Amino acid sequence: MAFQAAKQHSGLVGWLLVGVAIAPPVVFMLSPQVNRISDVWLHEGIRIATPEIRAFGRVVVPSKTLFELEPLIQPAGEHVAFAPLAIAKPYFFDESPAGSYDLTLIDPVTNSVQVDVPAPCGGTVIDTGWHGGYGNQVDIQCHDGHEIFLAHFSKVHVATGDAVKLGQPIAQQGSTGNSTGEHVHIEITPQGGERTNRDQTLPIMQDIMALWETGLEAQAPAALTLDDETLMKAIGKAEGTVDGHLNPDKDYHGHTDPGNGAANLGFFSYQHGASSPQEADQKQLNRLRKAEREIQAQAVGKFGQPLSEAALLTALDLWNQAPLAGQDFVTHLATHDPSPEQIVEARAQSYIDPTTGKLDAPGLGNSMGHVKADQARRTDANLDALQLLRRR
Repeated sequence: MAFQAAKQHSGLVGWLLVGVAIAPPVVFMLSPQVNRISDVWLHEGIRIATPEIRAFGRVVVPSKTLFELEPLIQPAGEHVAFAPLAIAKPYFFDESPAGSYDLTLIDPVTNSVQVDVPAPCGGTVIDTGWHGGYGNQVDIQCHDGHEIFLAHFSKVHVATGDAVKLGQPIAQQGSTGNSTGEHVHIEITPQGGERTNRDQTLPIMQDIMALWETGLEAQAPAALTLDDETLMKAIGKAEGTVDGHLNPDKDYHGHTDPGNGAANLGFFSYQHGASSPQEADQKQLNRLRKAEREIQAQAVGKFGQPLSEAALLTALDLWNQAPLAGQDFVTHLATHDPSPEQIVEARAQSYIDPTTGKLDAPGLGNSMGHVKADQARRTDANLDALQLLRRR
C-alpha cells in the first residue's frame, strides 16, 4: 500500500511515506510522536488538505484535499469457534526471561496435551519459525495494541504477515527448544507498557486463560451498527448542534470551537474542511463507521460479543470528541453492556495516556474532575437522545 501511495502522490512526499511504512519498528517504539502519527495512519488514515478560508462567517475558499491515505489496518471483528480447554495446575510465572508465563493446555475430552492453541487475540502475525531456545514460536501484534509471543510449539499453522482471528488455531502445543514437556510459553508486551511488569501483563494473561477455558461459540452475535440518524442526532445532542427536538440549531450551520478556535460544521462539529454542514456530516460519518468496526472488533475480542447499543453510541461520541481516547474505551470496560456510571468512568479513564500514565485532556484543563463532569454531561445527552429517538 505504501508503494501505491508513492505512485499516486509522486515526488518526495510519496517516497517519504514509503520510508515511514518500511522503517524499522524500533523507530516507532522510541519516538512517541512518530508512534502516534503511525497509529493514526494505521487506524484512521491520513488526509492533508489546504486550509479553508472564511470571511464574514462564509466560506470564501473551500478546503482542498492534496492527498488522502486509507487506514492500513481494517480489523476483521470476527472469531473462530473452539471448544473449551483445560489448563493444568499449577501454571507458572516464568523468569526466563523475566515476566514470562508457562502453562499446559489439555483437551478435557481426550486428556491429550497435543492440542491446537487458539489465537489469544485478533491481529497480525509479525514473526514465526524456529527461535533458539524458544523452539517454534508465533508472535502476534494484536488489534488492541498488545504484542503476544508464544513458543515451544511442535507445529506452526500460520506464517509471518498472516491476519489471524481470535480463537484461530495458530500452532500445536509442543516441547521444542529448551523445554522439558509440552506447554505454551507466553510473553506479553502491553500497549505502552513493559513486558516485565506483571501488574500490567497479569490481567491480560488472566483474560487469555479465561478465553481458552471458556472457548468460543460457533457464531458470534452480529455486531450492532447504529443508523446515521442516531449517530448524528445523539452525538449532536452532546455537541450542542441540535435543539430539544433533535433538530439542527444555529450551531449546526457553523460555530467556533471553544477549545481550539477552529470552525465547526454539522452535527459532529466537524473541523477538517467541508463546504457545507451536509458534507461535514458525511465525512465524519465515514470516519465514525471505520471507528465503529474497530471498536466492535475490540469488544468481540475482549468479551466475545459486541457492545450494547448504549455503550457503542457513547464510545463513538467519545471517539468523535477525541479519537485516541475513543480507541482506548473498550480496554476500560468490564462488560459489553455497562451501566451509565461505568460508561462515564471508562470514558474518563480513556483520557489517560497509556504511554505516560498521565491525563491528556488540555481542553478540559487536565483536571480529572472536569473530565468526569464533561463525560457525564455528554453521556447523559447521548442516552437522552437515544431514548427520544427510540420513542418515535
